[in-house]
Amino acid sequence: MNDLRLQLNGRPLSISVRRLMIAGFTGRNSGSVREHIRELERHGIPSPPSVPAFYHLDPHLLSTAKSFEVNSAAISGEAEATLVFPDDQLDNALVGVGSDLTDRMLERKSIERAKLLPKPLGAQVWRLRDVRDCWDELQLTSWVAPGPARRCYQKGTLSALLRPEEIIERLPPEIRGDLANTVLFLGTIPLCDAQFVFSDYFACELVDPGRGSLRCEYVLRNAPTFCRPTPSDVTR
Repeated sequence: MNDLRLQLNGRPLSISVRRLMIAGFTGRNSGSVREHIRELERHGIPSPPSVPAFYHLDPHLLSTAKSFEVNSAAISGEAEATLVFPDDQLDNALVGVGSDLTDRMLERKSIERAKLLPKPLGAQVWRLRDVRDCWDELQLTSWVAPGPARRCYQKGTLSALLRPEEIIERLPPEIRGDLANTVLFLGTIPLCDAQFVFSDYFACELVDPGRGSLRCEYVLRNAPTFCRPTPSDVTR
């Protein structure tokens, strides 16, 4: 178990996470997903075992920390909405925002192994039932530089991705009926450019114009920047 400390409406909340899952290839447009898979294959990244794909990871990778140590020069983040399940009911799920750190060089050999990295998560959460009616309008954005020089890395709405109930329906049956204490990353939106950026800084935000925003921000330490690949070395 990983005891995760969150905040809901300004009040502390603790969830003992026993399962961490990353959903991939969750785009709502199936044609675009197939084209994305073909593009990845052209760059040597293997096809996923299923669409959507689900990757089971150690729940201790999940953290609300602001700084993480890594040992690869080819790591980049992806902004993702997340669901946190206090029990088995989707209606009681909590919405968060996090980052799926991935080693882009290792990804060419194994997508699952490439994801064996910390999974940053913002501490603030909403109740899913409070934003379910406006889900498609929620705005997801990420940046790869801090302050005034910040560079937009991803920008879009959750309408680009399958809705939570659709992703849950496609989970393996044994998990679909046993969601308590699970954290599920729901997939990411396209990059603003066609290239990954390897940066020591990453921030992402999920915005409901009428409610405010959820934010996840962190820095990476000890990455061997002297041999860090240029963005053109790995293309999304």
